[in-house]
Amino acid sequence: MYTRKHLFAGMAILPLFFALTLNAATDPLQVTIQQTNAGEMKFRITIVNPADRPVSIHINHNRDLLFEDFTLKPTYENIFNLSELEDGEYVILISCGKEKVTRTIRIQTQTKVDRKLTVE
Repeated sequence: MYTRKHLFAGMAILPLFFALTLNAATDPLQVTIQQTNAGEMKFRITIVNPADRPVSIHINHNRDLLFEDFTLKPTYENIFNLSELEDGEYVILISCGKEKVTRTIRIQTQTKVDRKLTVE
């Protein structure tokens, strides 16, 4: 009888080990999207992919695909320059299986009116 209890305890450890291994393989993506410097029309995408799963990066404007990339690397980093693009909303979509990260970047040109009055 003691042998059965001992075998049962040993079998309980095995599923626990597999559960920890599966959880380690499904580590979530860490995605950072930020402007490089205030006032510049550049932004950086950084992706940490600890499980080396396939990741796709898309940038769309309306229905137009402007950029597409795929990576299996544990880290991905790219700087994008938007200074030549027209005003509007641009959608960044980063996906890895069922995980999806979506961000919207809005470009809006503002014109400053500086009027002066001089009396001579």
